[in-house]
Amino acid sequence: METNEALNDIYGRLQHLLTTLNKTLRTIPGKNETEWNPVHSSSSSSSSSKNDHSYIYILFILILFSVTVAGIVLGHTRVKKTDRRQDPYKIYIERRLQPNL
Repeated sequence: METNEALNDIYGRLQHLLTTLNKTLRTIPGKNETEWNPVHSSSSSSSSSKNDHSYIYILFILILFSVTVAGIVLGHTRVKKTDRRQDPYKIYIERRLQPNL
């Protein structure tokens, strides 16, 4: 019985959170918290509605660039670590410098 009440409480909070998030995402920044509706947009706001979500595009590009750079850096450091251990030139020099017994 208590688990059902706890689940209902969690579902209620989640629904409230999603509703609030939906309202927040649908508002146009700097337009007095009016809801964005592409069907009823006026001609003056139609030019600005094209660039309303440009910050999401910029954020996506920055994240993509960051992941790419991080992958390159991590890959380069891993290659350097394996080069130090198994470098054929270093193995050749070590064998050549060892005295022949």
